[in-house]
Amino acid sequence: MKSLRARVSGLYGALFFTIGIYMPFFPVWLQARGLATGEIALVLALQIAVRAVSGPLFSFVADKTGARRRVLIWLAVLPFAGTLALAFVHSVWLIGLVAVSSAFFWAPIVPMTEVIAVRSASDHGLDYGRMRLWGSLAFMAASLGGGLALDVIDPGEIIWVLVASHGLILVSLLCLPKSSDPAKPTSGAVKQVRMSDAARLLLSPMFLVFLMAAGLTQASHAVYYSFGTLHWQAVGVPGGAIGVLWSLGVVAEVVLFFTSGRAVKLFTPTGLLLLGAGAAVVRWSGTALDPGLAGLVVLQLLHGLTFGATHLGVIHHIASTVPDHLHNTAQALYSAVAGSLIISLATASAGPLYLAYGANAFLAASLTAAAAGGFALVLVLRGSTSPK
Repeated sequence: MKSLRARVSGLYGALFFTIGIYMPFFPVWLQARGLATGEIALVLALQIAVRAVSGPLFSFVADKTGARRRVLIWLAVLPFAGTLALAFVHSVWLIGLVAVSSAFFWAPIVPMTEVIAVRSASDHGLDYGRMRLWGSLAFMAASLGGGLALDVIDPGEIIWVLVASHGLILVSLLCLPKSSDPAKPTSGAVKQVRMSDAARLLLSPMFLVFLMAAGLTQASHAVYYSFGTLHWQAVGVPGGAIGVLWSLGVVAEVVLFFTSGRAVKLFTPTGLLLLGAGAAVVRWSGTALDPGLAGLVVLQLLHGLTFGATHLGVIHHIASTVPDHLHNTAQALYSAVAGSLIISLATASAGPLYLAYGANAFLAASLTAAAAGGFALVLVLRGSTSPK
């Protein structure tokens, strides 16, 4: 089981190293390629929006066929090729087309990896949080290293780091054992996934409340994800310090994931969702004040709650309330609705808001988080309503 734990941890590392370069620095690369603020926001929003189709589509295929590992490998090939192509295109429209097409195939990889990790934790007694923390550590290394590199390299070279990291993802997936796929059904005891099952789950009132609670908290990060690095550059924060700021949030996230078992027992999944939303209100309200480097250090540590607690709440809420044969589908629905439709609207709005209001755009993020807190409170007061 140590081998399985190491391979899943390594896959998380490869995935989140890529995300740790992409999230802070892909907007910088787009700007270096000549895209304006509105065009950057549009490309990022469309990359997120396509998850609404590709996430459920490929996750349903993985649930239906049971060939999760094979589907993941093919999905990883296409973003690798697309990112390589981006290095050679300069037209705004071509950049947008290739970036969005790559995102279409990238989108299902992380939620499907989450299912493998949760199933491994359940079937083999592994600690999900301690596998997932390697993703956080890799994100921290990528954002810190990328920030330092930003001071000494041309921003146009960022794309080559992303090409290499996508290649590492493909290698990590090839190293996954075939046992990471669920066993083939041998009797009628194993349920097959039907579209009606997915529709019934999506239309469940408490599942919709859950999607809004988690989705709005994650959407409140849109201004930060899209324009955090660019804003800090504009107010004079050095590239190395920007990398540190991105990394600090992940330090708090790592601590939470390392103690995830106790955190889930102490707060419950729905309590973690409420905690994440409340922390987001504080974080974005403070960030809007441009509090200086010392203040940003404190506020960035709240990422351990705004993202980390919310993420843990999502994973464990799905694991405890959704039938086993629908776990991929539930993750995909979450990714499509909460992690795609809601956050793509927030990202598309982030461009005009930041262009018009600068740092005060973070106040809109705070209001979004407050709405998330209202939905999370409903879940807490109602308890975990399980469709199992």
